[in-house]
Amino acid sequence: MPNQPSPQPSAPRKANASEALTPSDLSKEGWIRELHPSTCLIQAGSAPYALLMTMPIWPRAKTTAELRDSFKESATALGLYDEANPHAEANYTRAVQRYLQQLGEGGFLFCRKVGNRPTYGIPATLHAALRDTPQHQGIALADALRAEVMIRSVPPIIAKMQHQPTPDTPFSGKIAVISETLPHQHPEVNEAIFSCLAHALAEGHKLVLAYVKQNGERKVDVMASPLALMQRGPMLYLLCRLRDNAAVAEIALSRITKAQPLPESPSDTAGFSLAAHMESGRPQFCPNGEKLAIKLRLFGTTAMTIRERPIADDQVVSDTEDDAIAELTATVFDSAMLRWWLLGLGTHVEVLAPPSLRQEMCDTLTHTLAHYTA
Repeated sequence: MPNQPSPQPSAPRKANASEALTPSDLSKEGWIRELHPSTCLIQAGSAPYALLMTMPIWPRAKTTAELRDSFKESATALGLYDEANPHAEANYTRAVQRYLQQLGEGGFLFCRKVGNRPTYGIPATLHAALRDTPQHQGIALADALRAEVMIRSVPPIIAKMQHQPTPDTPFSGKIAVISETLPHQHPEVNEAIFSCLAHALAEGHKLVLAYVKQNGERKVDVMASPLALMQRGPMLYLLCRLRDNAAVAEIALSRITKAQPLPESPSDTAGFSLAAHMESGRPQFCPNGEKLAIKLRLFGTTAMTIRERPIADDQVVSDTEDDAIAELTATVFDSAMLRWWLLGLGTHVEVLAPPSLRQEMCDTLTHTLAHYTA
């Protein structure tokens, strides 16, 4: 590391990692100023600097092993890790440990032990200062956008559980996130029930639930094995197995009225894969997982919109002799979401194939028209 002079304190004092930083703490030469005057400077672009960039904002924290994994891509780019070297892992691990010691002694890190393992994080103010440099403004914009998406999309019970508010950035007040469909308010979720479900998921034990089905039917004293949490639109769902049924049920958290933990009863999670469930079509209300090869006629600017946001990997949008008309082919889940999407496009779409879907759309629109002409 370059040998740069550091300001000398008038009297020695201990490092204070919570001392406030501002973006001005980053000098024009690209150096991060120390959190207290007795520490060294860290040069932007250096390995310790790059490691700092992988740190979570306290009180979130990562173990040394987690930091090694998240830092490896940057370390490879900096020439610190070469997988062709038989000693690469050992050298890389020692380098990370050395940088952590250096950053810790410099007061850049918060550290706490979880069991026997130290975990590390950085103050939100330092996080903001790191991303105030020109080369990282893209990261800062991405962070600000992620934060705004989170604030706008997650239910209030999740948003209020954030440990720290999003720090002010140069992009505050410059990002907006809106819903493409008619916005819906988030239904209320009981905080005690949410905490109980979270504990059961984390610890892997069963629950006794009481809930109300969508049709109004009440279920009580139902044994459930929690599997995962899923958000669809404004709704949170518990994915679980009920009683001894191997099928995966989706229960809206807002409809759960009681959750009683059974810590002595291990949850039945054998064979469950969240990724497989997401790819099964069920989250799109396609219970059988079947797919359809569809052909649509698109009118107006709809073709441009769908070209920008494809509905399937095999989507093809072809122009016709009429500049205002295009045709689309794609393979999609035979789902309720498909039908809602087609109806939402209204006069901007015509289903050409398969014939069964075309007839279904025709019948639905005929019945809809009857509401307005009766």
